[in-house]
Amino acid sequence: MNWPRKDGEIFIKPTNENNLARMFSSGDIKDDFLKYSRGYKLSADLLIRYVIKTEKISKLDTYFFQIVYLYRQSIELIMKAIFFDKNEDSEKRETFLHDTRHELLSIWDEISSDLEQRYNKNERLLEWVYINIENIAGFDKHSDVFRYPNTKDLELFFKEEKRYNLRNIAENMNCLFEFFENFINDNFFNDLNEVISREPLVFVEGGSYYEFSHIGWNYDAEYHYHTYIKGYKECANILVDRALESENKDFNNKIIFPICFLYRNLLELLLKNILINYSSLEIAEIKKGLNRKKHSLIGLWNLIKDDIKDVPHDEEDKTLKYVEKYIEEFHQKDVRSDKFRYPIDFNIQKYFDSSEEIDVKNLSLCLKELICFFDGVTQALMHRKELRQEIMRDYRPFNGNY
Repeated sequence: MNWPRKDGEIFIKPTNENNLARMFSSGDIKDDFLKYSRGYKLSADLLIRYVIKTEKISKLDTYFFQIVYLYRQSIELIMKAIFFDKNEDSEKRETFLHDTRHELLSIWDEISSDLEQRYNKNERLLEWVYINIENIAGFDKHSDVFRYPNTKDLELFFKEEKRYNLRNIAENMNCLFEFFENFINDNFFNDLNEVISREPLVFVEGGSYYEFSHIGWNYDAEYHYHTYIKGYKECANILVDRALESENKDFNNKIIFPICFLYRNLLELLLKNILINYSSLEIAEIKKGLNRKKHSLIGLWNLIKDDIKDVPHDEEDKTLKYVEKYIEEFHQKDVRSDKFRYPIDFNIQKYFDSSEEIDVKNLSLCLKELICFFDGVTQALMHRKELRQEIMRDYRPFNGNY
């Protein structure tokens, strides 16, 4: 695999129809949130079927974070679609977004009265739905636990060993989605008895050996980043392969948003991994940088660029320049890491006023080139860190005794 090229460009229009995916707004906010939500759920479903079918324990453990995030995002999006369906006032919509942000329980509070009117005779169903929403929110209040290994203060999110049943997560998430989708389509929920007989929690421990994800057993930040990076990379690649195999353009248009998010978050993880685990900055400087740059790809790149320049390389080599060009392009496409997760910003402005065509194959190629570059750089910086640690272990200050 090559590294980033001089003439490489991530977001280009395809010359081959088979590589085409379109990003566009329908003009209706509710419909756009529905479209995004269905794309995220579809992507999670594809990945859960893939990982269960492979019966590979390593994939169950590694893909846990990406699958759960995609499902969680689908639920957040469809709940917001319900609010926008019932509330057309622009000021009220903007206030709703600012007040609820990514908090599922806050969104629930805004739509629960409408749900109760429809299901006033089905209290057990509403209770089941609420308990599941509460369970998800308890794990991931701000929609960051399954995107990153740690907080901005470098505290790991998963510090306790658990074995969560991934099949149960998928089935309960699908039930939740079906409940909300039926509501927004003015249909009644048909599988009432089957649903309320299910365990009313998304995150349940145990299950078949080939169904649970084993997480939180390693307390090393480097390991956690390696796991998240591997998962985001492989999940994005799996979805790209499905898109390139498909002749259904509507299918591609649905999963292109999750694909772009997965790659974008992968790039952010690659940068943060070097910053947190291998940079020469002090801990206080790292925390300050994370709080200041947040999700800025080019900002994070600038924090680690000097360390990368220290890796031995040919002075005539222009690779760093090309890498920065790729990062800058992705940064400009999605500055705050929200364009591929939501159809609008907090001011109700659409992200895609007109249709944008993306060459899915080229997108994947460029990200693979970036991954190849960062794999090499990370290995070199890891070696530098190990040498320094070895020197520190071997160093014994003279105290006058032999």
